[in-house]
Amino acid sequence: MAHYQPAPARIERHRHVLRPPCAATVAVPRQPSTMGIVWSNQGASFVIGLSATFSQHLLYNFLHHRSEDREFTKNSLVLVGRALAYIAKVAFAQCIIMCYRQRIWRTFRERALSIRSVDQLFSGVEDASLLFNWEAVSNAPLLTGMLVVVWMLPLATVIASPSALTFAWRPNDGEAFVNVPSLNFSMEAYKDWRHPVKMDNETIKRSIMYYNTTDVSATQPGWYFDYYDTPSSDTVKLLWKNIFSSPAEVLNNTFNQEIARQKSCGGDFNCTYSISFLAPGYKCKDVTDRPDGLFNISVLVPEGEHVYFADVDTGDYARPQFENVLPGVGGIPDGDIPDHAGALRFEPELWIGYAFNTSKSLPSNSSYRAKNWTYEYEQHIMRCILYETNYTINFNFSGHTCEIKPSSRFIVPSHGFNFSQPNEGILPSQKWLSPRNDTPFYKKAVAYHAISEVFRDVLRGRITSHPLRPGSNFVRVSTEVTKTSLVQKNSEPQEDVQKRLQDLYQDIVISLLTVPYMLVNIEEKVLVQRSRYRVAFMYDSVRFWICYAPVILFTLGILLIGAWTIWEDGTTFSTGFSRVLATTRNPTLDEMSRGACLGNDPFPKDLMKTKVQFGALREDSGLQDGRNGVGHCAFGVEGEVGPMRRDALYAGLRRPIDVKRASKAKVE
Repeated sequence: MAHYQPAPARIERHRHVLRPPCAATVAVPRQPSTMGIVWSNQGASFVIGLSATFSQHLLYNFLHHRSEDREFTKNSLVLVGRALAYIAKVAFAQCIIMCYRQRIWRTFRERALSIRSVDQLFSGVEDASLLFNWEAVSNAPLLTGMLVVVWMLPLATVIASPSALTFAWRPNDGEAFVNVPSLNFSMEAYKDWRHPVKMDNETIKRSIMYYNTTDVSATQPGWYFDYYDTPSSDTVKLLWKNIFSSPAEVLNNTFNQEIARQKSCGGDFNCTYSISFLAPGYKCKDVTDRPDGLFNISVLVPEGEHVYFADVDTGDYARPQFENVLPGVGGIPDGDIPDHAGALRFEPELWIGYAFNTSKSLPSNSSYRAKNWTYEYEQHIMRCILYETNYTINFNFSGHTCEIKPSSRFIVPSHGFNFSQPNEGILPSQKWLSPRNDTPFYKKAVAYHAISEVFRDVLRGRITSHPLRPGSNFVRVSTEVTKTSLVQKNSEPQEDVQKRLQDLYQDIVISLLTVPYMLVNIEEKVLVQRSRYRVAFMYDSVRFWICYAPVILFTLGILLIGAWTIWEDGTTFSTGFSRVLATTRNPTLDEMSRGACLGNDPFPKDLMKTKVQFGALREDSGLQDGRNGVGHCAFGVEGEVGPMRRDALYAGLRRPIDVKRASKAKVE
């Protein structure tokens, strides 16, 4: 290997042999390029970057406030956004780099820079050490600025812009039509126990009451009909189970509320909705002063011995309906059937007398003190009639609880309301409900009657109170009513028994909503107002454009600078090896690099400090007629290169008119 000599010595030794290559030849280059503005690649890159930016914005805007439960889909959408950010970064960087490569040659022509600076400018897009080279920074501030933008692009696009899309808990409100439980007593009106109604899971729906029949096979014309027997065992069990709890307690304690909420709300929502249906309800009225009642206040303390006195069976349905029936099931009569067999003659009314302690002391001269009474008792008698009632219930499912707000409107008595004491409340026979006439109406009425029959079993009875001594009473209970909210813990009635009784009956009717296997329990499609907090995409468009706006503006500015540079230069430049090969054909450079052909480290420091410049190589006598010859451009040391002229012809570049002349000469 030849001995390496310092660059200045070699430059001086070979300066006299410099000859401008191609200066004496006028041969047309084999692959000419016309002078013009060629910047479509830079423009296309900018458009691609802009398209990726707006695509990312549109994607994020589409995802804003949207929820996605599937983790794979959620992650995929996030990755798509990041991919668009990466495409935008690559496209903007490509645009800037192509403009940088165009502009770098302008700097090489205008400034003499050390080989170290030239080296770093060539590799600036992948080596940030240029930013610490003051010579390069001070002589090429525009190029340095371009590189700063390139190096900052990942921070603004790939890192910062995806942060504009985050996740947050937010309310998701809406409405939907959902099938929810409701009640329809008309199902009992048209039900034939011989043909069971089944649920989707093949469970047989249960009726509210049991029937007797005159013909089990229902094949004897004029003889066959079904008539009421008793409340069904399912009804008795259900009502006795729920009669001592509010419907909200029944819903919240009996069933898994998460399942109920999922079903009623149509998914994992909190929701509110309303249902309306017709069902039985008791309408009560105070008749304390009525003279023709079943009893009067004389049975109540302190005159009598009762604090609670109930007559709830007057006019009740007779059981059995026939004196003689055939052996076996079905209640088939033995002999002729009476005309009014199975008829519902009257719906029993509730006559309840009660007296409660007012906590007011009796006057000292009261005759009741002689009986050891010390406080005044307020006496009341109320009469309750069974009505067909329109119920409206508002449900509010929130979390694992359900709040119920029922309201009711009485429509018409279910059957019979003109009570008169002489006939014990029994209606005239022509008003009795017969199972052989209007069968659907009869079945619906006895369904109401069956529920009330169970309810009357709770109310039936007496509570007596005997003052053994002043301030101490002995209470005797002969009723189940003490287990309800109508009575206090001391077994004396509440002050508002009338309202409590109406509400209690309403509650046991509503409790039928909790048993889907009952025949009257149906599903009704209603409008449900739903809300829930869900993890949703949150897009901050301001943050997004704060990231991208500087990138777009800087890239657009650099694109315009690159386009202007191309127009001024009249051609395009690049920094590939082929360009380096063509622009370093200079004997001076060959001599300078002798002894360092491997290009390995450590590279000679004095060679790295040598300043070079790109331009047209000068002839010893000067380039006087560049219009007639073809000049050579290359890197050279200071003094051996001159400025390039726009109207001059250099190797690798010729005018369109010369191309035409050359073609014409070749033909001739």
